[in-house]
Amino acid sequence: MWATAWAAPWRRAPFLLLRRPGVLATVAGASAVVVAALAAVPLFLSSAGTASIDLQVGERCPRDTGVALVDPRAADVREAPADPFVAVADRLGRTNRWTRLQLVPLASPDGAGGAVEQVTVLARDGALEHVEVVEDGRGAGIWVSDRAADETGIGVGDRARLGGVDVPVAGVYRDLAGNSVDRFWCSNADLLLIRSQGADLVAPPPVVLADRATVAAIMASQRIPFAPSVAEAPLQPGLTIDEAEALIGELACHGERRAALPWCGEGQPLLARRQGGLSREGVPARSDEQFVERYMRSALPFVLDRSRAIQTAVEGGVWPVATFATLAGLGLVAAAASLWFDRRRREVALLSVRGVSPLGLGAKAALEVSLPLVVGGAAGIGLAYAAVRWLGPAPRIEPAALREAAALAAVGLVGAALVVVAVVAARLRGDGHQVPRWRAAQVVPWELGLVGLAVVSYRRLGEWGVPIGRGADVTHVDLWGLLFPVLFLVATVAVTSRVLRLGLRPARAASTGWPAAPHLAVRRLARARTAALGLVAATAVATGVLAYSSTMDRSLQATLAAKAHTYVGSDVAVALDDDAATPSGFEGRSTEVRVVGDTWLDPDGERVGVTLLAIDPTTFADATHWDETFAADPLDRILRRLGAAGDGPTPAVAIGVELHGSTPVETGSGRAVELTVAPVSDPEAFPGMKRAKPTLVVDAAALAGHDVVGDRRELWVRGERADVLASLQRAGVAFHETRALGDVADRSSFVTVSWTFGFMRSLGLAAGALALGGVAVHLDARRRERVLAYAFLRRMGLSEQQHRRALLVELAATVLVGCVLGLAAAVAGAWLAHGRIDPVPHIAPAPLLRPAVGVLLACLVAAVVVVVLGAWIAQRRAGRDDPVEVLRAGA
Repeated sequence: MWATAWAAPWRRAPFLLLRRPGVLATVAGASAVVVAALAAVPLFLSSAGTASIDLQVGERCPRDTGVALVDPRAADVREAPADPFVAVADRLGRTNRWTRLQLVPLASPDGAGGAVEQVTVLARDGALEHVEVVEDGRGAGIWVSDRAADETGIGVGDRARLGGVDVPVAGVYRDLAGNSVDRFWCSNADLLLIRSQGADLVAPPPVVLADRATVAAIMASQRIPFAPSVAEAPLQPGLTIDEAEALIGELACHGERRAALPWCGEGQPLLARRQGGLSREGVPARSDEQFVERYMRSALPFVLDRSRAIQTAVEGGVWPVATFATLAGLGLVAAAASLWFDRRRREVALLSVRGVSPLGLGAKAALEVSLPLVVGGAAGIGLAYAAVRWLGPAPRIEPAALREAAALAAVGLVGAALVVVAVVAARLRGDGHQVPRWRAAQVVPWELGLVGLAVVSYRRLGEWGVPIGRGADVTHVDLWGLLFPVLFLVATVAVTSRVLRLGLRPARAASTGWPAAPHLAVRRLARARTAALGLVAATAVATGVLAYSSTMDRSLQATLAAKAHTYVGSDVAVALDDDAATPSGFEGRSTEVRVVGDTWLDPDGERVGVTLLAIDPTTFADATHWDETFAADPLDRILRRLGAAGDGPTPAVAIGVELHGSTPVETGSGRAVELTVAPVSDPEAFPGMKRAKPTLVVDAAALAGHDVVGDRRELWVRGERADVLASLQRAGVAFHETRALGDVADRSSFVTVSWTFGFMRSLGLAAGALALGGVAVHLDARRRERVLAYAFLRRMGLSEQQHRRALLVELAATVLVGCVLGLAAAVAGAWLAHGRIDPVPHIAPAPLLRPAVGVLLACLVAAVVVVVLGAWIAQRRAGRDDPVEVLRAGA
C-alpha cells in the first residue's frame, strides 16, 4: 500500500496543477470562499459581542456601565480615598471620586451682598476641566456658578460664608443646570437637571465646586456626621464578552486578583455596610450579578446579559446565510473538480484501465488540488479576519474566536476535498466523458417547490413581529423570515432559468439570419446551455443577496428615522415658558406649536379624546421632516389650506380619526370650536402626531378668536440636538425637552437585525467572488473549443472584432443578464418584505422602501467591467494559442 501511495502519479500529484493556472486559481478561489464563509461566523459573533457592549456603554452614563463603589456614610472626606480599582485597572478607565453636601447656605460674610442661596457643595476630581469659565481669579477657593453669583452678589476675590465657613471665591463658571448633562456630569444629573412642576420649570439649587478640605470643614461646622462618597470608573472601550464576564467575577471577589481588592477577604464574597466604610458580615451567598448590582451600583451585568442575547440572536441569523454561502462555494469546488476531470481526461482513462478505482482517482484529484485548497483556505481565513476587522461591528476579536475560526476552516477544507473526490468518482462512474444528465430534473417542474418554500417564508416573515429589543429582551431573528430573500431569489432565478432554457432552442433557430456576432454567441450559449444558465444563476444570486440586504438595511434605517422624527415633530422639541423669547439663530429652522391636551370630539356619536396642535403654517415646513408617502398631497399645499381660515369652520387635519364634514370640538375650557377636515385625504402620518390617541392640527391664528389656550408651548427646531440645547442654555432660556429621537428606539435595540443584514451583505460580496470564479471556469472550460472554432472561422473570413463582439454578447447574455435579474428580484423581494418588517409598529409612518441605488449601480458597473474584461482576455488567449498544440495536448 505504501509503495502504491508513493508511486509517481500520486507522489507528484500536489505539484501537477502548477501547470494548470486556470484550474489552480479556480480551486484556490473556491476554497477561500468556503473557508471565509465558515470562519467569518465566530469572528463576526465575537465582533458583535464587543460592539454590543460598546453601544450600550455609549448610550448609558459611564458610571452605570462601569462600576461605582458607594459609601453613603463616609465620616472623613478630607483626603481622597485610594483608588479601589487598581487591581482591575486594565479593564476600567480613570477612577473619579466625588462627595457632596446638599442644601448648604451660601452668602457673603456680612450679609450685604445679596440673599442667602441654598446650594449643593460638590468636591469632584477634574470638575474644573468640564465647566465653562466665566471669571478666573487664579487662586485657591471655591467656584460658584454665575446663577449663584447673581443671586448672592458674590464675585471673584470675595469671601463667602458657605455653611458656617468663610472661604475665598476663586472663580465663577457657567451654571450647569439644564435639560441635559454630558457624559462627565451624568453621575450628578440629579443635581443639575431642570424639573417640571406642573406647568412650571424649576431649576435645581446651584452647585458650588470645592475641595475636600472645604467639605470636611463644612461638615464640622454644621455637625454633619456623614456624607456620601463615591468612587466610580468607566469601562475601557473595546471590552469583549469574556473580559466583561471576568471583570464581574473579579469585582465580586471570585477572580485571581481578589486579594488586591479592598472589599474582598477570605471566605464569604458578599459585603455589608457599616458606619465609616465597608466590612464583612453574615450575608447569604448570592450570584456575582446580584452582588455587583446591589453593592457596586453597576449596570454591567445587565449590559453583559443583553450583549450575550444580542450575540445569540445574531448567531441564529448569520449561520443560515453562512451555510448557504458555504454550499455555493462547495458548488464552485465541484465545478473546478469537473474542470480538472476534463483537463486530465486522458490520464484518468489510462489509470482507470490500469485498475485504479473511482475513489482512488478521486483521491488523486484531491491530492492534486490539495495545495491550492490549503493556500485558498489560508487566504480565506485572512480574508474573513480582515473583513470582520474592517467591516464588522467592532475591530476587536477574542482569541477563542480565532481558534474556532481555524477549526471551522479545517472542516471546510476537508469538506472541499471530499467534494472533489465525490465529483471525480461520480463522473468516472458515469461514462468517463460526460457529466451525467438527469432527465427527470429537466422535465419535473421542481422550481415549484422553491416557490412554495418562498411563499411559506413570506408568510412567516409577516409573523416575525417587531425587530426591536426591549430591556434585556433583544430582537429575535426568525430563521424562515430571514431565508425569504434567499428562497425568493433562488425561486425567481430557477423559474427564469427554465424559461431561458426553453427559449434557447427557438433563439438558436431564429439567429440564422442575424449578424455574425450574435449568431455565434447564441449558438455557443445553446450548445453549453447548462453552464451558461448556471453562470446566470450564480450572478443573479450574488447580486440579489447584496442588493436585497443593502436595500432592506437602508429601508429599515430610513423607517426608524422617519418614525422618530414624526414622533418628535422635528430634530428637537422643547417646552418653553410662555414669556420666554425664541433665541436668535433659529430663524428658518424652527417653529412654535401650542399643544392643547384636553380636547374631545364626537365624529360618529362616540366621544373621542384627541390632542390638538396649533401650528404656524408659515414656519412649520422649515422646521419639520416630511416624506411624500405621508399624504397624497405635498406639505405646502396642506399648510396653505390650513392657513385659509375664513368665517366658517376652522380647517383642520385629522390623523387617527375620520371626520365627516363639520365636527364640533370641545376643549378643556368648555368652549366649542367648529372644525372641518382639510380638503385632503387623511394623512397616514404627520409631524408631532401622538402615539396613543388621534391628533388634530389647526392654524394657531384660527384659534386666536376662540380663547383657546394651549397646555404647553413647544419649540421645534431642526439641527443637531447638542447644538440646539447648547444654544438654548447660552441664551438663558428655561426649557424642558419633551421628546427625543432616542425615545423611539435606541441603536442597541436595533443592531440584531442591522448586523444580520450586514453579514448577509458581506457574504453577498463573497457570492460576487463566486460568480467571478464561475466566469473564469466557464471561459477556461470552453477554451479548447473556442480556440479551434476561432481558427476555423478566421479562415472563413470572421474578423477579430467580430469574434470579440461575439464574446461580449455571450458574456453579456450570462453575466449582465444575471446581474439585472438579481437586482430586479432583490428590489421586488424588498418591496414585498419591507412592509412586513416594522421596527416600531405603534408609531407612524408605515415602513418605507429605500432602494440602495448606489449598490445597484455599482453592481451594474461591475458586471459591465467583468463582461468587457472577460471578453478581452478570452479573445487575447484565443488569438495567441496555437490550434495545433491545443489539438495535441487535448486541452
